[in-house]
Amino acid sequence: MNLPWNFIPPLFAFAAVVAATQIAVVLAGILRTRDYRRFEDGSAKEIEREFPLPDCASSRADERRGCFQPLIRDRQQTANRAQTAYHDAIVRSAACLAIGFAATAGGLLGPVSWPGVFSFQAWQAFLIWADTFALFAVLLLFLHATRLYRPWIISRAETELVRQYQFLSVVYPDLFPVTGSPGDYSGLLAQREAKDRHLGRLVERIEQSWHERKTRIAQPAPAHPRLDRDAMILYLGKRVRRQFAWFTDSIARLEHIAVRRKNLLVFLYYVTAALVVAQLIWFEEGSSVSCVTPILLFITGLSAAMTAYYMNQNMRSIVHRYKAQQRDIRRWLRDLVLRLDGDRAPHFLDDPAIINLVCTHVAAFEELMIYELIDWISITGHDVIELG
Repeated sequence: MNLPWNFIPPLFAFAAVVAATQIAVVLAGILRTRDYRRFEDGSAKEIEREFPLPDCASSRADERRGCFQPLIRDRQQTANRAQTAYHDAIVRSAACLAIGFAATAGGLLGPVSWPGVFSFQAWQAFLIWADTFALFAVLLLFLHATRLYRPWIISRAETELVRQYQFLSVVYPDLFPVTGSPGDYSGLLAQREAKDRHLGRLVERIEQSWHERKTRIAQPAPAHPRLDRDAMILYLGKRVRRQFAWFTDSIARLEHIAVRRKNLLVFLYYVTAALVVAQLIWFEEGSSVSCVTPILLFITGLSAAMTAYYMNQNMRSIVHRYKAQQRDIRRWLRDLVLRLDGDRAPHFLDDPAIINLVCTHVAAFEELMIYELIDWISITGHDVIELG
């Protein structure tokens, strides 16, 4: 080829890799958004029927909760952006692996496997350049992803700690004042936790923050002269019941994704089997179709990748953890909701035995949330290992 033509295959290869990875990101984002919206608040009404709560009119408690909303919203948006950046890097890496595999397979088969225009030398050069760009991009994206997942986890941890402080302030306004510093709200997490390779310091800081808060809650009844019943009902409705619904919806969403993975995997197996049978029949008849071998090689590789994807252990671990949380929260709600139900309960809970019971339950639930967060960090922190 002439010198100007030598630049065309690499340019087209680079453009193809960039376009394919961007299309993969867009499609994955659309699918992910649709899954979240499909299962968002899907179980809320059912849970409200299972655990009905009396009406409450605690404007002060609602105002205290509202004071934290801007900070939580800001932290949540930061975490969402970090999560999206991390997932986009993973999707691009997976797309590059697929492109690299397809280009390698196509290049190894040689010109005889490509009919018509695809037998040109330019096509072989395109495949080699596409393979080169894609596999280099896999390495770069992997290194990029290892820098992105820690900020996502840190932001998520900060969001959950601020949310916890928000609801503790609703129930115990004197112990968890609104006038505290943002660092107190988020457990004093610092950027040094983001540099911790195994996130051990982050987990230690979360546990330390929780033990400090638990010490305040666990004080005997005289330290809590009375509790606002309406504030407690608000806590049950906005914190406990909503968290229960979130776990229930997440389980449904993850199980739906698992079924979709399974259906795609079965489809790929059927296509592979059909192509193998067709190739065997053509071979026995002494004829062949040149495009079957490249397609079969690509489908076989894709099936192998989807098999590993279907057997993803992290998703199974998260589903198992969410189901355990679901059982624990249901048992927790059944034990406490009845004690605050009906008109028989006074507006202020001032019985020391009831106060101690409520404090014990609140501490137990918040501890449940803390260790759910820690387990999530441990599970999610291994995603990059699986990507590798």
